[in-house]
Amino acid sequence: ALFLQSGYEKETSDGYEKAIQVAGQPGWEKWNSESKDGELNAVAAKRFLVQIEGRDIADTKVLHDFASKIDMNKLAALK
Repeated sequence: ALFLQSGYEKETSDGYEKAIQVAGQPGWEKWNSESKDGELNAVAAKRFLVQIEGRDIADTKVLHDFASKIDMNKLAALK
């Protein structure tokens, strides 16, 4: 729940964590600049957690590219 708070941001010497929107759904992003590891998470309709992880990647844009291929609104509409 802490990650989903609007404006949440934490920066460390080797990366960051921050609250973001992923295709209109609340989520959070983590990045470790030393190991080049990232994580992108979204919560659709307060029921589904979508988690995308990347290891040895250039930046989190790679994760966002994968997330853009997921129809979050369709997932949120599932009954």
